Amino acid sequence: KIIAQNKYETIADMGSGNGFPGVVLQIVFPDKKIFLLESIKKKADFLKEVYAALGFDSNQILCERVEKISPKHKFDIVTARGLGEVKLIAEYGASIMKKNGRLIFFKSVGLEEEIKNAQSTLKKYGLKIEEIIDVTHHGKHRNLLLVS
Repeated sequence: KIIAQNKYETIADMGSGNGFPGVVLQIVFPDKKIFLLESIKKKADFLKEVYAALGFDSNQILCERVEKISPKHKFDIVTARGLGEVKLIAEYGASIMKKNGRLIFFKSVGLEEEIKNAQSTLKKYGLKIEEIIDVTHHGKHRNLLLVS
């Protein structure tokens, strides 16, 4: 629902790796600019091939560490899956998120403890936990953590 809103045009998927969720989001929302941030060249090259094969702009694959991303790159929504604890990904995400943007993190076990450990980082960047959505699929429990 959040991504579908017209006010959000640019999305960055930090640590895209195999392309989930970034490639899937680009397929579902072809009118959005989904940038895949991947610091490992081999993975970034693979993602460029996937984007090109699907007819998307492979220039939206940035082979760079998040903390080295140019200040000119700011995004409406920043996603992360499997990149690290909430404290770390909130800090990375806040650095590339536009004002009034959103962070969406895919998390599994231990989320409550991670949120507790991230309180000072969230406060430092003026972020707040907006919602935690429980997702259970095929017996696997996951959470979507929405931060604004």
